[in-house]
Amino acid sequence: MTLLPGAFKDNQSRNNAYLRFVDIDRLLHTFRLNAGLPSGAQPCGGWESPTAELRGHSTGHLLSGLALTYAATGDTALRDKGRTLVSALAACQARSPAAGYGQGYLSAFPESFFDRLEAGTGVWAPYYTIHKIMAGLVDQYRLADNTEALQTVLRQAAWVDTRTGKLSYDQMQRVLQTELRAHPAQPDGTARTGMSSSPTTSWPAPGRTPWPPGSGWTAPPPPGPGSSTSAPG
Repeated sequence: MTLLPGAFKDNQSRNNAYLRFVDIDRLLHTFRLNAGLPSGAQPCGGWESPTAELRGHSTGHLLSGLALTYAATGDTALRDKGRTLVSALAACQARSPAAGYGQGYLSAFPESFFDRLEAGTGVWAPYYTIHKIMAGLVDQYRLADNTEALQTVLRQAAWVDTRTGKLSYDQMQRVLQTELRAHPAQPDGTARTGMSSSPTTSWPAPGRTPWPPGSGWTAPPPPGPGSSTSAPG
């Protein structure tokens, strides 16, 4: 579908211009520092500031936005920007073990946030943030045919499986309760995390072992530009 001149086309053009404007090095700043990589970029503020516990989630949204817009418009500049961002995140992920984190870990905050979550001491929604990154990587694979994004999200999914696999049922319930209670804007616990969908939406390429292991789910090929479908989450 192609939009004709009008309000919707104008909005699409504004969205495209914003996606081109966003400085990915600023968003990558906390990812790189967290992995022990150098960064000279100006830090973001607000929820993406170096001290915000939710830092990193906007990068996931950007991954999705770039993929969705490329699929809708065929804008190769936005496709290439997404590929550059994915490659930079993969480099941070590769550095994680040397930084003291588990294999496959990818985040703008330290893995100790998950220690706090499992201890029930309170932390601002780390699985929510991880989910946004994973969903963005899935969108990059599904909508922009980025195979590096697929490999990156599968490594992250394996990290999640390792991290949660050691927990008992009761411990996992406490993790979920702590995660849901931690949202400062919704202290009544009405905040929701999309993390439960991340392992099942970290779709493997056709012919690969399904994820999660034993699910039997087989991924369709990436639809590429012009598709109206997107990864859930």
